[in-house]
Amino acid sequence: MRDIDMNFGDDHGTDRNRDRRRGMTRRGFVRDVAACAAATALAGGMTGASAQGHAAQGAIDGGGAALPASRRDGARRGTADFFFEHTKLTADEVEKIVGGAPLAPLATGHEDRLAGKGVRLVFDDGEALDCAFAPGGGITVDGMGLGKVETRYALLSLGDIALFAYRVPDTLTAHIAVVDLATRQATLFEAWFAGERAPAREVQRAIRHGAVSGGEVAGHRHAPTKRLTGKAVFWRDAGDAGGGTLTVYATPMCSSYVPDGSPDTYTAASDYYEIDARRYIYSRVEAEFSGALTVEVIDLYTMEKVGVRIGIDDGDEPEFRAYRSRGEVLGQLASYGMFGTPGGAQAGAPSAPSTPKAPPMPKGMRMVYRPFEMTKPMTIGEVAALAAKTGSWTGAFEGPRKQAKMLPYSDLLASRSFRLRFDGGNAYDYEMRDRHAMRFRAAADGRQTAWKEERYEAFEADDRLLFMTHATDGEKPLEILQFAIDLKNGLATCLRSTLDNRERPREPRQEWMFGVVEMEGVAPVAARHSFTAELTGRSVTWEYNDAVASQHIFSTPESYSWSIIMNSEPGLMWSSPCKYVKIRDGVYMMSWIEHRSAGTQGTYLFNTKTMHDCGTCYGVTHEQVFEYNTFGAEARSAGSFTPPPAR
Repeated sequence: MRDIDMNFGDDHGTDRNRDRRRGMTRRGFVRDVAACAAATALAGGMTGASAQGHAAQGAIDGGGAALPASRRDGARRGTADFFFEHTKLTADEVEKIVGGAPLAPLATGHEDRLAGKGVRLVFDDGEALDCAFAPGGGITVDGMGLGKVETRYALLSLGDIALFAYRVPDTLTAHIAVVDLATRQATLFEAWFAGERAPAREVQRAIRHGAVSGGEVAGHRHAPTKRLTGKAVFWRDAGDAGGGTLTVYATPMCSSYVPDGSPDTYTAASDYYEIDARRYIYSRVEAEFSGALTVEVIDLYTMEKVGVRIGIDDGDEPEFRAYRSRGEVLGQLASYGMFGTPGGAQAGAPSAPSTPKAPPMPKGMRMVYRPFEMTKPMTIGEVAALAAKTGSWTGAFEGPRKQAKMLPYSDLLASRSFRLRFDGGNAYDYEMRDRHAMRFRAAADGRQTAWKEERYEAFEADDRLLFMTHATDGEKPLEILQFAIDLKNGLATCLRSTLDNRERPREPRQEWMFGVVEMEGVAPVAARHSFTAELTGRSVTWEYNDAVASQHIFSTPESYSWSIIMNSEPGLMWSSPCKYVKIRDGVYMMSWIEHRSAGTQGTYLFNTKTMHDCGTCYGVTHEQVFEYNTFGAEARSAGSFTPPPAR
C-alpha cells in the first residue's frame, strides 16, 4: 500500500572466484535505499546483467527443497509467519559448506545425449565456453576466465531443449546452461556464492545469451518476456501425486510461491525469457531467506518442466540438484502493458543517438527488495515514544489526497448508545455524540473501566454495515480497535491491535473477537462472523489516489502478496501473513502485518459488490514514521485462479 523501498544489489562478481582460488577474501553488503520510481525504470528482463527484485525461502517445485523442517509442523497447523531465520553465514563458512557439495547436481534420469560431443557456446558479450561431454557424466570446460577444467555435470531435457549444470572445482561458481539443440540458441546462468553486495549464502547470477558456434538461426535469441506473467501453476512434486507447489508468475520482476503444506506465501526476484511460443526459461533467487537460486525450463504445451536448484538449505547443508515435474495451470491473473521487453530496453542496448550511452551495469546487477535488512530494530520503549510523539490520525494517507477515494464518514452511529459483546467475556460500551465524538468503556468478567472520550471514524461499507475504528488512548495510541458492525444482523467483529510485542516490538499483536451488537432496534442472529478461505485465489488492484495504486493476490487462506503499481504495471512484490473474515455474502474483513519487515499493519473491510474498501494503517513505516490513520480505495478485478488441492 505504500511506496516500496529497496536496495540495489549490484554484484561485482567478475573476479570473485578467481580471487578466492588465490586465497583472497572480500565481503560486504549494500543497503542503499532508492526511490521506487527510479528502481522500476531500471527493472525487468535485462540481458547480461538483469535488474531484478527480491526473494523468499521455501519448497522448490517438483523435486526441489522442502519447507524447512523447523517450519513444517507449524505450517500444517495453519500458523502463517516468517519467523524462520536462516543462519547468517560468513564467506569462509559458505566456502567450507559449498566445497563439500557434489560437482554435478543430484539428478534422477541424467541424460547422456551429448556424450562424446563438443559444444562451443559463444555469447553476445564476447565470452565463450567450450564444453566437451564425456560418457557417464564427465565434462571438460574451457573459457569464461577459468582455464581448462574437468568436472561433472547433469543434464535433463524437454524435447530439443537441454538443461545442464555443473560446479567449477575449487571455486564458489556454478554454470547452468539452457541450449536449444534445434535452433542452437543458448542462455547461460553464471551463479556464485559470497558475492560482493549480498549475504554470503545468497547465490548471485549473471545471465548471458548467445548460440552454439556454427549453424545457429540468425537474429534469434532467448528474449525477455511477459508471456508468463499472471499465470498460476500448481507443480506436482516428483514421486508424490498429492504434494506440490503453487507458483504465481505475478509480475515481470517477481514471482510468488507456496510450498507444499504451508499457509505462507513467499516472494522471489525472477527472470523470464522466451525460447519460443511454448517454452520459457524462468529463474528465481530467494534473497531474503535461503539465498538459493532456481533455474527452470517450462513447456506450456505439455505442462512439464526441468530445473536446477543451487544453494544452502535451512540445515546449512549444500543443495545442488536437478529435477523434473509436471504441472497444471490453475488460472490467469491480469497482465499489464505490452508483451515486449519488461521494464524497457535491454541492458547494453544502444542508446538513442541524441542521448549519451549509459555506463555498463556491474555484473549480475539486479534490484533487491530487502525489508529484513532495511528495518531498524526498535525497543518497546522506542515504539511507545514515537507513538506518543505522533498521536492518532496521522500517517501515510494524511493530507489533501487522503479523501480522494475514501468513503464518506458515516453518522449511522451518531446519538446511539450500544454495547459490543464478544464471545469469551469481553465487551465495549459506547455513547456516540456525533459522527466523530464519543465516549467508551471496556468491560470484562463483570468489571468495567472508567468512561473515556476519544475520536472515532466510521464508514458504511454495505447496507447498515460499518467499519469503525478508534484508539483507546489517542495521545499514546499503543492500542487500537477496529470493528465490523452489522446493524442488520446484529453481529460484530473486533480486531484489537496492540504495540506491546516483546519479540518484535515494531509489529502489532492481534486479537480477533467475534460477537453481537446490543442496541435498541437491533436483533442479533445466532451465527457469527468467521475466518474464511472464500477470497483465496482472487486478485484485485487498488487505487488509493492519483499517485498510489497496488495489486493484491490472495494466494492462501493465511497469506497474500502485494505489489506497488508504477508506470502502469506491478513490479517489485512482497508477501505477508494475513487473516480473512467473512462478514456478509460479498463483504470481507482482511488484515495483514508486514512481518519481519516494517511491521506495519493494514486492515480493511472489502465490499466485492461495490469493489470499494475502507480501513486503517497502523504501526511504524520503514521511514520511522508512526501512522494510525484511515484510508479508502477503489478496486478492479485482476483475475483469479482455483486454489490447489489441500493436503
